[in-house]
Amino acid sequence: MRFGFPGWIAEWTAWEGGLVMRRSVGLLTAALLLLAGPSLAETIRLTHKEYIPTFDVGLKQRYQGTHIYFYDFTNEAEDTGLWSYESETTRAKYKTQDYRLNYYLLYCFQAAGRALGMVVYERETSIPELRSLDLVFTTWSHEEFRCRVSAYVGGVKRVEKAFRVEFDRATSQRPSDLKQRAYDCITEIVATILEDEEIQAAFLNPAPGR
Repeated sequence: MRFGFPGWIAEWTAWEGGLVMRRSVGLLTAALLLLAGPSLAETIRLTHKEYIPTFDVGLKQRYQGTHIYFYDFTNEAEDTGLWSYESETTRAKYKTQDYRLNYYLLYCFQAAGRALGMVVYERETSIPELRSLDLVFTTWSHEEFRCRVSAYVGGVKRVEKAFRVEFDRATSQRPSDLKQRAYDCITEIVATILEDEEIQAAFLNPAPGR
């Protein structure tokens, strides 16, 4: 028989019996799939309870003591499910254990605000110094995050702005490393928004009437 290299493997192993032949072909197929593209990572499970953010000291000094309410986080992304987002390059899949993606992101923002020394409210209040933030994300993947943010002071919208955050390429495909990278990406999203000059002008200047 003349089948090229795969056929030679099958013909040679046939002397040892049909079971060995099938096993050899299966191993060869697996090897070819491995060479053809990146291996499939297991589902990475995320929860805000494991999210421990660290920020630049200067950002913490600017926002420390700011009263904030992270109000409405909405998922309008066509590239996610209700509970998960994926990757175009690594085949990784990230699934939240916090009910839905928008709630997971909201809870992470609350944790980030507390890490920055902000006074974080979990429900709306009428105090004049309260800042609030709405966020609608339109893309979320292993590679990038896009959203629209609205910043309010005393219930009055001060800024509405679109953001795009492109994440650095993963240096490891180990599930534990991919999980930590996913949490670091949340920190990068928060920092990108809060370091924006227009957002800072809205949140850090005195409230109207003061």
